[in-house]
Amino acid sequence: MDKKIPNHLQNVEIEVEFPLRRRKRIKIMPGGKAFDEIGNLDENSKYRVQTFRVIMDKILEAVDSRFINNCNTSLLISLSLLSPGQKYFENLEERIKKYENNLDTIIKISGVDKIKVLDELRSFASCYSKLISTLNITSHASLKQSDEDINNDYETDSSSDSFKNDLTSCKENGYCIPCAFSILYDYNFHSSAYSNLYRVYKVALTLSCTQVCCERAFSKLKIIKNRLRASMSQELLESLMLKSIEPDLLPDTNVIIDNIGKNTTELRKLLIF
Repeated sequence: MDKKIPNHLQNVEIEVEFPLRRRKRIKIMPGGKAFDEIGNLDENSKYRVQTFRVIMDKILEAVDSRFINNCNTSLLISLSLLSPGQKYFENLEERIKKYENNLDTIIKISGVDKIKVLDELRSFASCYSKLISTLNITSHASLKQSDEDINNDYETDSSSDSFKNDLTSCKENGYCIPCAFSILYDYNFHSSAYSNLYRVYKVALTLSCTQVCCERAFSKLKIIKNRLRASMSQELLESLMLKSIEPDLLPDTNVIIDNIGKNTTELRKLLIF
């Protein structure tokens, strides 16, 4: 035990029992029958009632409000339906009958027809094991746009779905939502056969599982739009927020300067050397 304790903490004494304090006796008024129950408890019982149980109540309250009594529960269940898993797609029909209504939220966000999505999901699940066997199951695509595609999007002002596969380790051996999305994209299934299912998967991958990104965005907003920039326009604010929060999505600064310099002769002289 002493080997695990750092040297500078070996001489620190830690009390294993609560210090005993003198109990306060409250005078009972004539005719009074009530008494202070807390005053008659020992120190361990006081800690259990006043500290430990209060903390546990707060934790359980937070879990209930976030996952149980929250509208996000249906989204989490719908993600489990979309996840291939090792056995999820094998029992898909049974799971659809049980959790079909939970797909309504994500389907509404995606703007697709529910019946078509379910038909495409059944068809995709039936052939998923054969499709995944043809790929490298030890990796999946973390889809990112390449710099060239970003520059082309900037120049042509188009929302192209050109992606570059950045292969990273897949702990699920190919049975995860990013892998399923990668198969739909790599085999060009998103153009015709599974177009509705592709949109649902795309929305599912953009959902934030935690509030970290949202909190980070508000922190950046507080820095960018301070009291000296209160009159900033919405368009400029959105551009600065995007540049600050998602710098990887923006093209190279030199590309932006070159495109601005091509607008007029004067700008070409000033910006393009």
